[in-house]
Amino acid sequence: MPVTITTVDAFQLRTPLDMWAEPPLFAGRPRTHVEAVSVRVATNKGVVGWGECNGFSGAAAVAAVEIVRRVALGQDPTDPELPSRIERLLHGLGRAGVIRPYVSGLDIALWDIRSKL
Repeated sequence: MPVTITTVDAFQLRTPLDMWAEPPLFAGRPRTHVEAVSVRVATNKGVVGWGECNGFSGAAAVAAVEIVRRVALGQDPTDPELPSRIERLLHGLGRAGVIRPYVSGLDIALWDIRSKL
């Protein structure tokens, strides 16, 4: 039986940014924390891979999981072209939008799975 992706999840992480000076401005607002999204991909063989991506869009990045999850489920995680195919498929949602970082996090998780297999 070939290995396939069975679950894709994302977890938003938010770490306080404690500096000795006034917080730097980001988009005109004080940046008081740093955000990241951890991506967890599990396979039917019990192998789990973890990736990380920029979480600058916060909850929107986590919401993008549902879109990418629908495309990734049932796919072969050992296929190095999978992230590129997903990007091409979702191209209409924007090349630099919230989907892009999440696909990068997925790609890192897939490399983690490949190394474990």
